[in-house]
Amino acid sequence: MFLIPAVMAVALGQSWGWSPLFLILAFVLIFLSHSPASRFIRRWRSRRVVELESMNWALLLGGSGVILAGVIFVFHQKWNALFFGIVVGTAFLIHLWMTLNREHMSVPGEIIGVFGLTASAPTMYLFLHGNLDARGWVLWMINFLYFTGSIFYIKLKVRIQTSMPEPDLKGKLKAGLPTLLYGLFVLTYVFVITVIRGYSWFFFWAYVPFFIKAVFGLFHWQDKRSLRVNRLGFIELIHSFVFAVVCTIGFYSNAG
Repeated sequence: MFLIPAVMAVALGQSWGWSPLFLILAFVLIFLSHSPASRFIRRWRSRRVVELESMNWALLLGGSGVILAGVIFVFHQKWNALFFGIVVGTAFLIHLWMTLNREHMSVPGEIIGVFGLTASAPTMYLFLHGNLDARGWVLWMINFLYFTGSIFYIKLKVRIQTSMPEPDLKGKLKAGLPTLLYGLFVLTYVFVITVIRGYSWFFFWAYVPFFIKAVFGLFHWQDKRSLRVNRLGFIELIHSFVFAVVCTIGFYSNAG
């Protein structure tokens, strides 16, 4: 959710260099600090135990990422990109606060997480281009819409389907209604703005595999025994990669 938007922004850049790669590394370090920070917060909240190992890893990873990103922004004097970097950091802290209150796994909590993670796209775009034009906003929008949909799909497969016996057709449709409605909303929205704004149709087609996956996942019910989280994650990664490639082609076809 943060690496693919950032790489897409780099793919749309006019020049290549080491700085964008170091900035991506900074994003990776900050992202990796979330797990030990969350673990530290949960242990403190539930048992009032200070888990030094988690705290040290969170400070080491997060601090290294923040310092590395800050040095790159200041060295290149990319103040607008620094502002969006602060947005990413703020979303990160809000998500940690929601973790403290056990709200991080709610839909609003996860949407905030997607907002912060996909903000790597405008941050990297600003760093490379100096301003956030229409293409930069579209880049953020399409990533935010796509990865928000992943929230509903993962909840359906990992939480809802594993918590109840396989129902009849009506029960399946009821369980997967949020996923289906969101998929239809995104397809309709992207179709409309493509017609009105003249965007590339590659953007629309990039969402079609997600909708097909959602429909198939709804009817292919999985219980705890049949669910393989690693396999599900790998499939999500493949879909995300396909989405990124098709959308990148769309940006270049529009430029042409």
